[in-house]
Amino acid sequence: MELIKNIAPVYETSKIRTYYCQNNAKRMENQQKSQTSDEIDLIELLTLLWQKKVTIIATTFICVVIAAIYAFTAKQQWTSKAEVIAPTTVSLNNYLNIRREYARILGSDFDVNSLSNSLFSKFNQLMYSLDERENFLSQSEVYKLESAGKDEEQQRVILNKLVRENITITKPDEKKDSKALWGGVQVSFSAETPALAQDTLKAFITKISQESLDYNFKSFLISYNEKLTDLRFGLNQIKQNADVQRNIRLENLNRALDTAKRADIKDYSKISGEVENNLLNIIRTDTSIPLSESPLSDNPYLFILGEKYISAQISAIKQNDIIYPPKYYQIQEQITQLEALAQKFKEGKLETNAYTYLSSPDYPVVKDAPKRLIIILISIVLGLFLGTIFVLIKALKVSER
Repeated sequence: MELIKNIAPVYETSKIRTYYCQNNAKRMENQQKSQTSDEIDLIELLTLLWQKKVTIIATTFICVVIAAIYAFTAKQQWTSKAEVIAPTTVSLNNYLNIRREYARILGSDFDVNSLSNSLFSKFNQLMYSLDERENFLSQSEVYKLESAGKDEEQQRVILNKLVRENITITKPDEKKDSKALWGGVQVSFSAETPALAQDTLKAFITKISQESLDYNFKSFLISYNEKLTDLRFGLNQIKQNADVQRNIRLENLNRALDTAKRADIKDYSKISGEVENNLLNIIRTDTSIPLSESPLSDNPYLFILGEKYISAQISAIKQNDIIYPPKYYQIQEQITQLEALAQKFKEGKLETNAYTYLSSPDYPVVKDAPKRLIIILISIVLGLFLGTIFVLIKALKVSER
């Protein structure tokens, strides 16, 4: 019995092992069958594709032909780029000389950086203006070429696209681009040919620069004319005051002469010391003092000077020109210099740019679109894919029948 008990567990263990071995064998057999089946399916697929290779190649060829037609007939796009910064003293040229001379004439300070920043600020503003872009592009060669033979509606669409899409203005990121420290901007323009893109961009920058200069110069002319008007008014006021002072003095002297004649005082005669001192002070009085403070404006003792002295005074005043105060001649000189300055900028053309090139408009050597090689490669892949799908779908329908 003991022997039977010892043999039983061994028997059970052997039975279990046999069971697992059989299962493993079946699993391996199934895997081999599945693998063989997959290999057969893959071979059948490759065989089918090889048999239908003409169809696949034909489909691919058609796709490549269509893509090639598009790639070689589609409108090309080339982009010219430029970078501009605020104008330097060299760029400001003769306009800077005019503004400096204007400040010197008036005896005021002049800030070159302020002028430079003012011009460049207006330059940036006008570049972003869609109206300015439209005004420029509507007269450009690129618009004339693209709108030729189109109706009015199509021309509007073309112009709108050129204005909003073909001109691009970007400012460098201060965190990523060191050029941002210069405060410049990048301007680009896209056209069908490299030369057209470059020439149009140059013309656009030049036009915007000229309009910026015109705006700044007109603002300067307003200040110039206002200042000239103020100076002329001040000069005329001094002249009028001097004329009035002269006339009143003549009138007082004529009255004194008439009184001296009636009193039969031919020459100066000494009188009391106090009156004499007053008269001497009157004679020494500077005629440049204000009229209201002048002793000659109304003095009852002038006739005591006598006919001879008073007549000499009247004759001298009438025969000699008025001596104006120093300020009159200073203003007169300023007006003369300002008028001469105006003659300079009226006769000569202002050769000034509202920008300085960091890099001028380049001649693009790499085309933006269409990318012919990429288009052809994509068409090949697409043709192979469509051809394969077509063959498989056709084979599936045949097998279902």
